[in-house]
Amino acid sequence: MNQHSSATQQQLIQQLRQASQHLQQGQLPAAQQLFMAILQIAPKQPDALFGLAQIAQQQGDLNKALALLEQTVVVAPGHAHARAALARLLSQAKQFAASNTHYDWLIRNKGPHHSVLYYKAVNHAGMQEHQSAVSALAQAIQLAPQEAALYELMGQEQFQLQHYDEAAKAYQQAHRLGARSPNLYGGITRAMQTVGRIEEARQYYREAAAHFPQQLELRYQHWRIENTAVAKNDAPAIKQAMEATTDGEQKAYGAFLLAAIANQEQQYAQEFALLQEGHALYKGHHTFRYSDTHYLKRLPEMARARQLDHTPSNSNNDALASMQPVFIVGTPRCGSTLLESMLKSGAPELIDTEESGVMLHAADLSQCDNSETWLQTYRERIRAAYRDFGVEAPQCRFSDKTLDHFFVLDLILKVFPQAKVIWMRRHPYAVTMSILKNNMIHLPWAHDVNQIFEYIDLQNTLMAHWKDQFGDAILELEYESLASDPETQAKHVFEFCELEWNASALNFHKQTTKASKTASAAQIREGINTRAIRAYEPYIAQLDQAQKASDEQQLS
Repeated sequence: MNQHSSATQQQLIQQLRQASQHLQQGQLPAAQQLFMAILQIAPKQPDALFGLAQIAQQQGDLNKALALLEQTVVVAPGHAHARAALARLLSQAKQFAASNTHYDWLIRNKGPHHSVLYYKAVNHAGMQEHQSAVSALAQAIQLAPQEAALYELMGQEQFQLQHYDEAAKAYQQAHRLGARSPNLYGGITRAMQTVGRIEEARQYYREAAAHFPQQLELRYQHWRIENTAVAKNDAPAIKQAMEATTDGEQKAYGAFLLAAIANQEQQYAQEFALLQEGHALYKGHHTFRYSDTHYLKRLPEMARARQLDHTPSNSNNDALASMQPVFIVGTPRCGSTLLESMLKSGAPELIDTEESGVMLHAADLSQCDNSETWLQTYRERIRAAYRDFGVEAPQCRFSDKTLDHFFVLDLILKVFPQAKVIWMRRHPYAVTMSILKNNMIHLPWAHDVNQIFEYIDLQNTLMAHWKDQFGDAILELEYESLASDPETQAKHVFEFCELEWNASALNFHKQTTKASKTASAAQIREGINTRAIRAYEPYIAQLDQAQKASDEQQLS
């Protein structure tokens, strides 16, 4: 009996060795046949189960691979390779929390390893747990300080936490250690621009162009902060790169670059057509978090449907009601970053939450039933969300430049009855051309000129509705007036917001420490000027035609 068992064991070992060799050589049918034969003799043999899982994964059957890996760790909890493979596959399936349970097991039982900590951080990033990701990466860096990938991911996560200087340092260290990838250059240039190190960003863009000349998005981002980065003689190479790629978004950036060249040649009709082509490509290939219907139909309908009671509360326990925040609303490219920069510089007591999105995303607005129960839950979530920006003390003041907060001004003034709202406006043609020339990557409606006009119109309609209800809380400010007479207009804004006037508001561009991750990050490093006021005029014929088409479309 013992001899028979020993012989069987030897046979299994030999078959496992042969099956593994077949697997390594890519002979999947032969490997699969041997692994299955082993399981006929020993149904719970973990290495055979693991081998079949690897085959299933290579064949693209991820569900089967997951099931086999889970079976493997059940029969052999200490099978570290199966644990690691299962963790990676769960992460690939976006089951990040489940994946991390296996990474945690590996850390506890096999000791911390930088690669395990790295993949654990990737999962935390996928769950938007950016601080946890940073903590895991810090441990990994202690174990492997020469691993460039650790610093590259650290840069990404520090940026998400709005630790922009730390993000820049991490990206630079990855670069020093030899990292050279489009993602690295995209991250390091974004961080440098955000903290105002524009010339360093330009240098990294130039280096990226040498390493990755086919990466049209990087060339486009470079052009946005250095308009000499593309010229007429670059057009053939850009067209060649567009033809060579199957990536629709890269083709879109190529069209934007060709539009920039047309602008240099003062071929404005051609430029307008290329911009439209680029935006159509981008919209057709990019996955947006929300649809254009969400912005153009759903949010306005919910706003008009809400019926909130704005009778002043007698409660002394509502800390939010005692706050005096400043909300800036408008369309993209309306001049809001200029105004926000003036407020930051002249009123440093304002905590800057930049574009938090808190009031729109703290709760499911479609569930708002106007009840005090819903509002109380909403308040609690808002309090928690703003706390992440350092907004906590009842007496503290903060600013928020989430432009599409105009959809929820009634909720803002319900939660913050002492809030001040500044509606930043700009000539609709100027807004439209600036949006077309600055790719708004998260906004689906911003890639269709008809929908841009529609969005501007619905904002005007909804803001008129809010002004009828809350006129005293809303200041309407024109970009053209602010740029032409900044001191007078800025003093008016400070008075409206009940802030003490400070002449340093006019010198915001001299503050090298301020961060901005908006599309205007480079422009705010310059002084106030009026160049952009009439920049739309070469396109009036095209804009008139587009406006007419938009009006006809809305009427139909």
